[in-house]
Amino acid sequence: SLSANERNIQERFTNKQTFIELRINPYYQHLKGKHPLLHRIIDDTVEQCLATSQCLVSGDFSPKNILVEGPKITLLDFEVAHYGDPSFDIGFLLNHLLLKSVKNKRYKESYLNMMVVLLEEYFQYTPGFSRKELEESTVRQLALLFLARVDGKSPAEYITSEEDRTWIRKFSYEVLESKIKTI
Repeated sequence: SLSANERNIQERFTNKQTFIELRINPYYQHLKGKHPLLHRIIDDTVEQCLATSQCLVSGDFSPKNILVEGPKITLLDFEVAHYGDPSFDIGFLLNHLLLKSVKNKRYKESYLNMMVVLLEEYFQYTPGFSRKELEESTVRQLALLFLARVDGKSPAEYITSEEDRTWIRKFSYEVLESKIKTI
C-alpha cells in the first residue's frame, strides 16, 4: 500500500478499537464458540492482525465500497479504517469474490480469475512488502473470513444452501490445516 511508512497517516489512524468491535469480535472471536479446534489459529491471526501496523487498512475493502469510473477508483466507507495489517483487507476483498463463486457457480472461473488479477495488481503496487509473508497471512485471513461468513455473527445472506455452507466449512478447515501459503 502506498501508505506504508507514512508517519502522518499512521498517527491519524492508530486507534483499532472500532476495527476490533466491528470486525475482529463478530468475525473471529465469534468463530471460537462454534469452532473450538480453531482457537489457536484464530488467536494467532488476531494477535498478528492487531500487532501489525504496516499501512492504512480500510477494514471494509469489498466490491460494494469500490466505485470505478474510467481510470478513477474511489473507495468508500472508512468506519473501521486503521493503520494495520494489509492481509486483512486483501483477505476481506478476496473473500467476497470467493463467496460469490460459491453462490454463482457458473461464473466461478471468472471470480477466481478476478481474485488472481487483484492479488497480482496489489503486489505490483506494493514492492516494499514481503509477498511471501503477506500472501501466507492473507491465505489464513481468507480461510477464516470465508468460515466467518457462514458461522460468524454476520453470515452472508446469499449463501442459503446447507450444502454450500458445509462445503465452505470443509474447505476452510482444509486450507487452515494444510498450511497452504499461496493463493
